[in-house]
Amino acid sequence: MELIALILLPLGMFMTCYALYVFTWRSAGIGKKRATQFDDRYGPLALCAAVVVALVGILVITSIDFYEEVHGGGAAGGPPPPPPLDGAADAAWSAARGVAAAALRAGGGGASSLAAGASAL
Repeated sequence: MELIALILLPLGMFMTCYALYVFTWRSAGIGKKRATQFDDRYGPLALCAAVVVALVGILVITSIDFYEEVHGGGAAGGPPPPPPLDGAADAAWSAARGVAAAALRAGGGGASSLAAGASAL
């Protein structure tokens, strides 16, 4: 994701600077009341080409990442295992499992059977 931002951020900054340049160029021409051409023939084409190149680059990078993720070629090989539980968390987890098991024995699922399972303990 950071690579995508590093591709799009300079492009966005370039587009903003180009828009400011065109604005000042046109306003200077209007201020001098010159009868000249105020359109830019190559700037929008260059901006469009830069956006297309950036988006194709992002598509290629994302496709490579997806391929590596699907085929197990990732460097880490998956997410790290969860940390071990401490004594209090382990006891709370065991109690929650006991409530769930008692609720299932009480016959059903839902809030009423969970309450019944908790009262059965």
